[in-house]
Amino acid sequence: MHYRMIILLMACLVFFESCSDNETETPRQYLQTVLTHLEEIKTAIYFSRGETWAPGDTVPTRVHSSYYKAYDHPADTALGASWVRLNSEDTTQLKFVYDGNMRAAISEEKKAIVIDSFKVRKLPFRSVKVPFYQYTRDVLEYALTTQDSVSLDFNDLGDTVYVKLTIHEDEQVEFFGKAYYNPEPPYGYQDPTSIYELWIDKATHLPYRYRREMEHNISTEAVSNAAFNTLDIKDFVAASYFPADYEIRQYGEKSKVASPHELLGKKAPEWLLTDEYGEKVGLHGFESKVVLVQFTSVNCGPCRASIPFLNSLSSAYDKEDFDLVAIESYTSNTNVLSTYRKRTGLDYQFLMSEEGVNSQYNIRATPIFFMLDEERIIREVIIGYSGASTEEQITQAIDQLI
Repeated sequence: MHYRMIILLMACLVFFESCSDNETETPRQYLQTVLTHLEEIKTAIYFSRGETWAPGDTVPTRVHSSYYKAYDHPADTALGASWVRLNSEDTTQLKFVYDGNMRAAISEEKKAIVIDSFKVRKLPFRSVKVPFYQYTRDVLEYALTTQDSVSLDFNDLGDTVYVKLTIHEDEQVEFFGKAYYNPEPPYGYQDPTSIYELWIDKATHLPYRYRREMEHNISTEAVSNAAFNTLDIKDFVAASYFPADYEIRQYGEKSKVASPHELLGKKAPEWLLTDEYGEKVGLHGFESKVVLVQFTSVNCGPCRASIPFLNSLSSAYDKEDFDLVAIESYTSNTNVLSTYRKRTGLDYQFLMSEEGVNSQYNIRATPIFFMLDEERIIREVIIGYSGASTEEQITQAIDQLI
């Protein structure tokens, strides 16, 4: 439920004399100036560097660099933009493209293009983050026009204006072309507060960095080497970026990718992985009758929700009968393991995966549970976590194998 009120907390009520020719321009008026400059951008070319963080971590869980060609697309009432995202080191190599009717993602490993025309998974919005300048424009337009309960803080940092928008609503607010309200926080999270921070260059009156923070996830993006209004929207054809030798598959079609269930009845692939202390731990080192292996992710809500249950399993069975290990599947810095353990109370073995291990176990999503018997044959594969039903399935499998 929205309070439909605006709380403007001016942390620094300066007039930004150097931001404008108008020396009496207020912070709110200055933001309108910035919004006007963003609205004048019809096309943009730029390099982007993004990072994703789990709250409490000191290092990002994911870092990615890209080269964008972005177009204003008013006819697309969903997102209002079209764009292509290319490899920052090889700007002919496609990573993602959206043309107003579909999005296409590239898998270099599988040499495949997956096209989503938004007909399979019905949502009230298109779950696609628009390019930087359209995204920051949408955030600013919301900040200046919303009737939601928000705090808006300003600070003049010399060459930069810093703006912090805090949204005090009962639902998290995300921007997919415009503001959308998530009905409830993800698994295991309670605080619906949404925070958006912008850093604006006073020489151009344009943002060059933003930071988005919610209880479950933090992301940042910074841009450089931008050029504006040099492209022709008529020249944009999404399919022209498709590699000629790649398989094209529609989203929702059955994939040729191997399923984790194909490992049922087979010997579990051996692995030797690193824990948070830099020590190597191998599957062969577990001596209990039953081993439960969970492939997880620090950014996965259902994975986090499963931790209290998994903690209880660790104490419910004797060590000689049962052991449990979680394998972080998507991040590559062991610092993430220790901060996640402290934040969630995880009290069992936690290891960092490697690409080869993910491939051997056919990991495409998390969480996935593999139940191994005394001979380390995979006797049960459970995909996802849905509370009591999953817990009962796991407990029954353990009891049958002990």
